[in-house]
Amino acid sequence: MNNQTNIVKEISILYELSLAIGCSLDLEENSKIFLERLMSRKALAFAGVWIDKNQLHFEEQIGRNCELAYGTPKVRISENPLNNSYKYISERLIKESMFSVRDSEADFKEVIQEKNIEKGVYALFRLGNIGFLKLYSTKSTTFSKVEMFQLRNVLQKFTISLEACISHVSLKSEIENRLRVEKELAQSEEKYRLVVQSLSEGLMVTDLENKITFVNEAICRLSGYSKTELLGEIAYKKFLPEAEWKSIEEKMMERKAGNSSNYEKRHIKKDGSAWWGAINGSPLLDTTGEIVGSLAAITDITDRKLAEEKRELLLKELEETNKELDDFAYIVSHDLKAPLRAIGSLSDWIYTDYAHLLDEDGREQMNLLRGRVRRLHNFIDAILSYSRIGRTQLKVEKFDLQLLVERIIDLFEPLHNTKIIIPDKLPIISGEKVRIGQVFQNLISNGLKYNDKTNKVIKISYKENKAFYIFEIEDNGMGIKTKYFEKIFQIFQTLEARDNFESTGIGLTVVKKIVENHRGEINIESTPNVGSKFIFTLPK
Repeated sequence: MNNQTNIVKEISILYELSLAIGCSLDLEENSKIFLERLMSRKALAFAGVWIDKNQLHFEEQIGRNCELAYGTPKVRISENPLNNSYKYISERLIKESMFSVRDSEADFKEVIQEKNIEKGVYALFRLGNIGFLKLYSTKSTTFSKVEMFQLRNVLQKFTISLEACISHVSLKSEIENRLRVEKELAQSEEKYRLVVQSLSEGLMVTDLENKITFVNEAICRLSGYSKTELLGEIAYKKFLPEAEWKSIEEKMMERKAGNSSNYEKRHIKKDGSAWWGAINGSPLLDTTGEIVGSLAAITDITDRKLAEEKRELLLKELEETNKELDDFAYIVSHDLKAPLRAIGSLSDWIYTDYAHLLDEDGREQMNLLRGRVRRLHNFIDAILSYSRIGRTQLKVEKFDLQLLVERIIDLFEPLHNTKIIIPDKLPIISGEKVRIGQVFQNLISNGLKYNDKTNKVIKISYKENKAFYIFEIEDNGMGIKTKYFEKIFQIFQTLEARDNFESTGIGLTVVKKIVENHRGEINIESTPNVGSKFIFTLPK
């Protein structure tokens, strides 16, 4: 009769324990309800659930990452939860799913974790792969084999409830994380949308049929159409004149083949006005790498195109003006030189045939007339030469400056008491060979012409830096006062009367213009009665 009563009582306890399982999806609450019911029915002194905090397989971790999920009463728990008892418990539970240890056994102290424990019995149950349950009773007779097996069946259901709690926590965390990610994504998309919409550059997306699927505000502003008017339309038929359609269709075929391209097209606004756009088109890929359309970035280059057209027009006008100047110069030269030649020939004929009839004063006047004719002839040639500098495109070539200067020196060295010194090796430079030769010839000629020394010396030297060659042509001539440094480079300006030194006053002006036309500079250093040094640069 007593056995039947005990069986009924035990079944009732197990039933009550079953009812206490899964009352909450909160891990601690679920453990609390079950453990408190278990302690009240089994007269236990302590009960605790340890859960693997990393949720890895129990066997792999040997329980070392377990922590107390809930224990009652908590005051009995040691302040150092990770003592040696964990190692012993985990190793036992790997081999067997449950075991008990009594105070009479040598291993009793190995499982003690609660304070002031000297006797009683421990029962430990493995909770699947998530942790273990630890029960303690002060009575050594508690936890018979029958009780252990009966309790194990209930604990299997309890384990499932704990797994559900853990899954709930994980799912809740995942949902919260997903909501956070979605919020961040929405914020990021909003920032992206604001950036795209605020760009001054137009952005447009089309599908494989070249239908517009997206435009930003800049496209609407450039084209004069609203988004509603553009979405779903064929892009090039909406923006470009019909004459351009075929070329754009070819561009679309390139895009479908995975190729990007850059080009400029004349666009038509909704109101019929024109604007120029520079288009940077590239294939649009989905997450799998498949081409699903095209992305075009369009920049308004209308101002640049108008400036280019204006520049082309100005260049054409300048070219025509230069041609007219050349024609005018040729005509003036021809028309002026023809009577000059006639006057020169007539004066030579008179001088030759009638010199014996003229007195000394008459012959002097005839010589003066012939000199003025030659001077005017030289003036005309100098003006023509000066007018052509800078109006014709530089014929740049690479040449050996040493050879060029040596040929120029050959023109002067036969002169009496003249010495021209040059370096052993001048550089190979790039420029307009004839014009640069003219610079050296004019400066050497001036150094000799305006030289009052018995022995005339010209010294040519050079040095260089990263960007320029720096040339110096120095003479031991008459020198120039500082106040005349600017004047000597002005056209038709001479420092001496032309009757004393025959000069057109154009030579140094030509030199300055040639140097500056080659993007160089020219300066002078001079001391009266000592000499002058002309310093000019030519870019490398």
